Amino acid sequence: MLKERPDLKLEIEGTSAASSDGPLLAQQRLEREYQYTYYKILQRRGDKVPARAGLIQVPEDEKAPMLEGIYRTRLKQQPPAEWANLGKEQRANQMRAAVLKFWSSNEVLLRELGQGRASSIKDYLVDKGKLEDARVYFVDARLGQAQPDGKVISPLHLDSE
Repeated sequence: MLKERPDLKLEIEGTSAASSDGPLLAQQRLEREYQYTYYKILQRRGDKVPARAGLIQVPEDEKAPMLEGIYRTRLKQQPPAEWANLGKEQRANQMRAAVLKFWSSNEVLLRELGQGRASSIKDYLVDKGKLEDARVYFVDARLGQAQPDGKVISPLHLDSE
């Protein structure tokens, strides 16, 4: 339809939803934080490191000691005093849950995901749908609601030039 109507353009509204996308984004962000922190530790020790932190596999036993630093840095606060009475594993679980909750609702991460989705949709429509690149536009990414099955819909809009 778009090919036959040269006066039409397609706008893609990249969307993400905190309820379905947030937990996975938060988990990925925490993993990147572990990698970055571990990378810096290895560098300081003089160990050989890859070109970038994302290539490092962080051993599980190294994550727990890093978690409190990540918690303090990102949440800009000390862990609650009552957590001091918890066992080591329980305390780590509480900190991990708090950090994941913090990043799950991070609008910057969610908007970046929405922009990435819009870009992927455009690439698909240009490559597979053979639409002209100049007729497919991005509309600002938005935070939406997930469908009951967890899927997130990115609306497409037709507009005339």
